[in-house]
Amino acid sequence: MRRARCSAGVAAIILGSAVAASADPITISQDLRSTSAVVNPFSASRHVESAHASDSLDSVVTAAPGGNPGVASATLTSSFANSAHWFGEGTVNVSWTSPSAFAAASFFVTDFDVTSPVNFAFTGSLAASNSCCANPDLADAGAFLSVFAGVDSDGDPIFNPLFGFRVPGSPPVDALTRSFTGLLSPGRYLLDLGATSNGLGLRGTAESKFAFTLDFTAAGGNGGPSPTPEPTSLLLLATGMAGVFRHRRRIQNRPE
Repeated sequence: MRRARCSAGVAAIILGSAVAASADPITISQDLRSTSAVVNPFSASRHVESAHASDSLDSVVTAAPGGNPGVASATLTSSFANSAHWFGEGTVNVSWTSPSAFAAASFFVTDFDVTSPVNFAFTGSLAASNSCCANPDLADAGAFLSVFAGVDSDGDPIFNPLFGFRVPGSPPVDALTRSFTGLLSPGRYLLDLGATSNGLGLRGTAESKFAFTLDFTAAGGNGGPSPTPEPTSLLLLATGMAGVFRHRRRIQNRPE
């Protein structure tokens, strides 16, 4: 009986070690990914299509029958299923052929916690342009990674940017690619990428998009856990569990 208890204790310790080794330093707190498309956004007759919190999002609106011709669309393909490798691509397009109001947006926004130090490597590209006029607000794309810094007087969270860049949709700059690396200490963070387009004027198009990858690796020498149990740990775990079952069988087969 003593040996059985000892084996069970060893197995529990090994199992606990394996679970700790596989603990994930990145935890998603809020999945705020979304797409939206709207016609007549400032009118009571507005029509909105939206989608939320999924790896594949798509929103499209067209003018109602009898309305001014036009279409707005937004898509987002993304994933953080692999916590060590995030990626996303969002596109937004608006076109109109007579005075009207259309708008569309694609957002990859996630609030996440870091429980042990991790290194990050971010590469993102942004593009925005419009064929209507020199108004840069018709198309816009941006990317930001921020760290939680407390709350304001209204109790809303404050995030300070660690990096950020954006592209307004007017010449001469309508596309950018940037890479950032660094260390994230334990804490709360916000990743926010977005693309928006709006219709204005007699006729035209407005387009914007973003694409990115974000990779995390445990910070060397800072106690970062391995993403999966090591083979040696798995072997010890299997050996310990086999000892538990062997002793249990002996106890069950012992004569009364």
